[in-house]
Amino acid sequence: MNTHIFNPKPKFLKKNKYTKTVTAKSDVDSVWTWLNSMDTFSKGQVPPYRVEFINPSGEGEPTFKEGVYTNHHGPLLSACGAIGEMQKNKYRDLRYFYGSYVISFRLIRPTRLQFWLETNGSETHIKMSLDSYVSPMFEPVWNLGLKLFGISFQSWVGRVFRGQ
Repeated sequence: MNTHIFNPKPKFLKKNKYTKTVTAKSDVDSVWTWLNSMDTFSKGQVPPYRVEFINPSGEGEPTFKEGVYTNHHGPLLSACGAIGEMQKNKYRDLRYFYGSYVISFRLIRPTRLQFWLETNGSETHIKMSLDSYVSPMFEPVWNLGLKLFGISFQSWVGRVFRGQ
């Protein structure tokens, strides 16, 4: 599955990659389960933001598996995609479709979100990578927002896996 099939890059935007590694004080099985739980991304959403998951067949309750459609949406946000490759306890890929945007379609277009897990004794390292196309004039603001998100993500992981 090539990313250009989902989200071609227009000439006026540039590629942007944000990568952050955080540590969970927990075993890889627990982290993988948390990372692939619908509740992780849907419970606690501030209205009117929502995350939807839909099976490709349209039938039954969706689960985290390859081919499941997802849409994180709300004011100034529409990130539609499909879960791509999954390797249990190691890797998960989400490819965003053409038309996905943050703030404005002309400013930020997410293209891919990936997670890698790696164990180190009783800890699990979570490497997250978000690829986007970004307006050059807006890139410093986007990078600052991503840095703040990374701090928030580390804090969230710390709260979830505290004392395990």
